[in-house]
This record gives sequence, structure tokens and C-alpha cells, in this order.
Amino acid sequence: MEERIEVTANDQHVLNNIERDYENITQTADFLNIAIIGKTGSGKSSFLNAFRGLSNNEGDAAIESADSEGFMDNNNTDIEIFLEKIKKEYNIVEFDAIIFVTKDRLSNQELKIAKKNAGKDVMLFFVYNQVDKFYQDYLKVNNKEDINLSLIEQVKKNEKMLKEGLEKNQKIINALIENHGVFHSLMQDIEKFSAENLKSGSYKRQIIEESVYLITSNKKCFEDILLSKDGKRLKSEIENHLVLSKFNNFNIDLFDPFSKRTIYLKKKIILKNLFDGKKLRIAGAAFSSIIPLLDIWPTNSINKTYKSEFFEKFGMKALRDRINQNPSSVSKDPNKIETIKIIFKKIESDESIKSLDKIFDTSSIHNIESLRERIKQLINNILPTLGLTAASLTDDFIAKFCGYAVAITTKSLILLSLISVPISIVIYLFLLRRGVERILIRYEEYALILLKLLSD
Repeated sequence: MEERIEVTANDQHVLNNIERDYENITQTADFLNIAIIGKTGSGKSSFLNAFRGLSNNEGDAAIESADSEGFMDNNNTDIEIFLEKIKKEYNIVEFDAIIFVTKDRLSNQELKIAKKNAGKDVMLFFVYNQVDKFYQDYLKVNNKEDINLSLIEQVKKNEKMLKEGLEKNQKIINALIENHGVFHSLMQDIEKFSAENLKSGSYKRQIIEESVYLITSNKKCFEDILLSKDGKRLKSEIENHLVLSKFNNFNIDLFDPFSKRTIYLKKKIILKNLFDGKKLRIAGAAFSSIIPLLDIWPTNSINKTYKSEFFEKFGMKALRDRINQNPSSVSKDPNKIETIKIIFKKIESDESIKSLDKIFDTSSIHNIESLRERIKQLINNILPTLGLTAASLTDDFIAKFCGYAVAITTKSLILLSLISVPISIVIYLFLLRRGVERILIRYEEYALILLKLLSD
């Protein structure tokens, strides 16, 4: 029995959606867009000033209680609506980072916003503020306050007790983040790995712990490890990693522990660079013979060796070069060096990574008919080797592009590709992206294995 396909979308509508989905160009591309969220009185302004190296009373300082909208547990302020308003006003697609500032507990509203953004290209920082105030109160409650000593002196005198008290608070924050499933999408990605040590509960909890920062929002002690344990780390991670990841074609540094968090973003950044933007870098050569307009697109990038590029982007080339030149600078342990070399051999022989050449092979695409034949090859022969079945690809495609209003009674992307040239293009790009995404997970896993090995 012949399957029937009904179409309610015209080609122009499809092309508009292609432009919308693959041209993510905004006015804010040249800026680092960070949202700072916190209850009224949590110290958002003080935090911003201390981070910038300012006192609250300096001329350029943010004004307390006047620069941002806070909220209380019992009021009706909807921070999510406020954030969407800011994004719309300043033409921001997504924030680069959201910093949650709290002096006690994270609210349900904050945790909800965090969970929603964790699956996007948004870095989350949970900042427990006013550690100095916590120490003062803790000393009083435990009858350890000494008015004849400065706070620094009292902290040094009672360091073990105060450290234990602060750790209890951090564990409560960690538990809230975990119980609300803030990093649920990230944990799902981790479950796709084959390395059991990366899927362990302790490793997942460590990711949550490293997203929480204990600081004091004071210019003088923001980077003082006694009063602001994570101030220096927070400043470095925002100023270095966030800036580098957005404004530079940066590579992962496998010797930097914070790279554990940026590795998860690297996959998304690579996908953006390949598939988003006006020139659709990855598709130029493939379509230049199909649509005359695409002749203006670059045709040489498609022939680039992406295996080498990804190997470099995830910091593996730098590590390999360093081992070849001076292995003792990596580790004094010869067993560790040998283990790293074995991992590199696994990367070279990994069948999923080898699939890159097959996915990017456009030599057979000369017209729309050959493009549709290529779609068949991807669906039936190439992508299944990566664990992507025809049925799952169709379901993903319909879910992602339901805005095209294509009413179908088939579960076949191959048949859908026969509808029109624009829909064929959309399906081809979708298949390329899914394949690359699956392969990048392998690079991501290898990078995390190497990072963990180097940090142990």
C-alpha cells in the first residue's frame, strides 16, 4: 500500500524557518551577556561591585537596591518574565551566563530558571554570598566571638569549626540543585558515555559542587581565600573561560580543572560554528550545484579534516604534542603517560570518529536527485552505525521542525525529502547535525577522561 503525504506548508515558509534556525546572528554578539539573579537583599549590587574591584560607595559602583529587580519569597515578581523582557529589549537570544546570588537558600523560582537554562548554551554560577556575615553569626551562635580580634584573626583561630559550618551550608545548596534536577539534561548527556567512572554518582555530584561558589562581596577580601573561598576561582572562570569561549576560537585546556565545565559547552559551540550563521559553513559546497544563490558560499571548508580540528579544539593535540616533546612536564608517573598514549590510540581507531569522513563526503552530490540519494545513504547506512535509527531521526525531526506545519502520514524522512528542494535541504542539514553531534559526544567523553586522569 502506497504511503500518503499531505503538505500544508509552502516552500517559502520552510525557507523562512531555515533562516530562523540556522542564522543566529544578533546585535549582542559582540557582548558578554550575563544575568545576575537574587532575592532582595542577597547582595547582587555588592557582588557586582566587588567583582569589578569597586567599593559600594565609588562613583562607578552599582547602586544598592536600585540597579536591579530583586524578589521576595512571598511576592509576585516573576523573574522569568523579567528576564524574557530584558532579552527582548536588548535583542539577546540567550544569556551567556546566569549568576544566582544568595545569602541563604535558593528559591524554587531560581531553581526553575536554572533548570530551564541548563540545557541551553548558558553557564550557571550559584554564588553563596556574604561568607563574612555567615562567619560572624556562626561565631556568635557558638559563643566563639572575640571582640578584641579582627574577623580575619577569629577565622584563623576557629578555622576548622567555621569551615565545617560553611560546608554544611554548601551541601544544602548542592542538594537543592540536585533534587530539583537543575542539571538533568547534562546528566542525561553523561549517561551516553561508555566510561563508567564518568557516569558515577560521585563524578556527577562533583559537577554540581563546582558550580557553587562561596564568596564575600567586599572589594578588599573578594579574592581572599579565608573570607571568600571561591572568589578568585569565580573571577578567573568568568573573565577567562566565558570571554574566551565567546570571543575567541579557543581550545580546551586539559590541564585546567574548570575545563570540565567548558568541555560540555564546547560541543555546542562547535555545532554553532558549523551549522549556524549566514554562510552555513558546513553546507556551502554541498548545495552550490543545486541552488545558484549558494554559489557565493565558500566551497573549500567542506573538504577540511574535521577529525583534526575537533582533536585540536578539545585540547588533545596540545596534550599529545607536550607528551611527545617533554612527557615529564605532563606527569612524573610513567604509567599515567602510557595510559594517555593508549587513550590517543583509542581515539585514532574509534569507529564513530572515523564516520566523520563518511558524513562529510559530498562528492556524490551534483543535483537535487543526488542530494536525496545522499539522504538515503545517511539514514540507511551511515547514521545507524552511530546508534541513530531512521525512526528516532524522524521523531526528532518532526519534534524540532513542527513549526513547518507539515502534516504527514509517513514515518520516513526519505519520503519527506521528496516534497520540495527546501525540505530536502532542511533534512540534509538536520542529518549532518545529528551525526556530528553524536560524534562530538565521543570527543567530549575522551576529553573528560583525559582531564580526570590528569587531575587525579
